[in-house]
Amino acid sequence: MSWRRIGQLAVIPALLSMAACTATSVRRASGDAPAASPSADASSPGRHVRAGERIGTVWVPGAPLSVGFGFGSLWVTVAQDVGGLVARIDPATGRTIATVQVGAFPVGIVAGFGSMWQAAHEDGTVARIDPATNSVTATIPVGPGPAEIAVAGGLVWVANQDATVAAVDPATNRRVKLVHVGAGTQFRRLFAGAGSIWTDNTNGGISRIDPATGTVAAAIRIPRCCEGGLALHDGLLLASNIPDGRLYRINTATNRVVDHVDVGPTPNGIALAGGKLWVSHDKSLVVSWHTLDSGRRLGSVKLDGAGFVAVTADPGDSSVWVQMLDAEAVAELAAG
Repeated sequence: MSWRRIGQLAVIPALLSMAACTATSVRRASGDAPAASPSADASSPGRHVRAGERIGTVWVPGAPLSVGFGFGSLWVTVAQDVGGLVARIDPATGRTIATVQVGAFPVGIVAGFGSMWQAAHEDGTVARIDPATNSVTATIPVGPGPAEIAVAGGLVWVANQDATVAAVDPATNRRVKLVHVGAGTQFRRLFAGAGSIWTDNTNGGISRIDPATGTVAAAIRIPRCCEGGLALHDGLLLASNIPDGRLYRINTATNRVVDHVDVGPTPNGIALAGGKLWVSHDKSLVVSWHTLDSGRRLGSVKLDGAGFVAVTADPGDSSVWVQMLDAEAVAELAAG
């Protein structure tokens, strides 16, 4: 299920409330749920864990839409039949520390300025969460359908569903900039890196925003691109594109496309971990990993169920976390 189709779930509450869960149930050991690969003792002392092997599973009360790290915790945004919440997880034990009620259909989440910042797609707002109290301290209107969120230039940036990217000043909890870019997808991507903010434009390429001025510094034209994840490696912006199965590589010094590589059908999310490129493939619940230079596939794993997947690397570069929409769970895979 792509970001484009996830929005349909917002109007089908039954799909977001399987078993009417009311509390987070967490299991960490690979044996607690069907393993992504046949290993039965991934956590055994002294045992070598292979890349892509599932080493943990976190179950959440609803559809996990996004994963972020901050303040020593894993934060998972969860869509429910009414409203949404953020589950704060201890990544070392897999146990829930707290749950925080947020706006409807919570999407992106990021750490910055002593807080966690979370975008509520249906409410058009960003919630500021105090990690000391696990409570929302401010709710800030930012524009229609905010999705992914990032921190750069002393501001919190959020990609809206329309042709805008908004910036919030953490000193005032107010929207202070609104940058007009190309038309966006329903859940448009956003990435901070190389001193810039990057976002996709529907069938038009990538917009590069200067966070200091709040203006578009470059419009990088890539026909029929880029609906997929964004990442940065060795001076290259990596942009995956779901329709054609390609990963485009853009030189951030020249704003030009260097080349593209085929990484498999419907590449949705991308992440860098363990010296590899990790790709989640839309609809199939397959996660593959590739060399960073040529994009050659090194391996892949099929996860449980069906539905949307995306990958997020942990700060220690040792794991990737995969959110599985239909399974109402987040799986941890070894980066190898």
